[in-house]
Amino acid sequence: AVSSTHKNSETDGDTATIYVNGVLMKSVPAWVNYEGIEATGYDTLNLELMMAADDPAVKRINLVFDTPGGQVAGQIDVAKAIAEINQTKPITAYISDMCCSGGYWLASQCGEIFAKPNSAIGSIGVYCTYYDMSKMAEDAGIKVLVISSGELKGMGVPGAPISEKQIADMQKYVDALGANFVDAVSVGRNK
Repeated sequence: AVSSTHKNSETDGDTATIYVNGVLMKSVPAWVNYEGIEATGYDTLNLELMMAADDPAVKRINLVFDTPGGQVAGQIDVAKAIAEINQTKPITAYISDMCCSGGYWLASQCGEIFAKPNSAIGSIGVYCTYYDMSKMAEDAGIKVLVISSGELKGMGVPGAPISEKQIADMQKYVDALGANFVDAVSVGRNK
């Protein structure tokens, strides 16, 4: 069998193996690699999936996961690609130690999932964090004013207060992303 190796993937015979390791990001900036932080870019992952899908010698694809999850941006495109490719070439998820959050969203779109007995799997949900530092700014004698084109624009500017309306709007956004996550996992696992 002829083998070839790419950055996060390898092909051996009729099987392509793609590694999904570390934090998931839309694209991995150079400084992340420089700092030694393990990460997988959705852009790179999508390219590797397309290459395997288009390679007539590849009959099956293995995705090997060891990830805590990561960013939402870019994730849904890869999940859709996995589901689509799995219709013509079987894709199997192998969870080495961890497949959580966005990683599980991806794995759930594979035809089969295999894991070690003590693997961490799941954490279905979405969150986002903002820090209301307005009290700290006020205590320092600083008043932060946000001049914006809309009442909800500018949430999270350091030192500016975060309104209940801004929080409620962000909660709707997080709830919608969470519902998409649950729907995708339900469709992916009810094969």
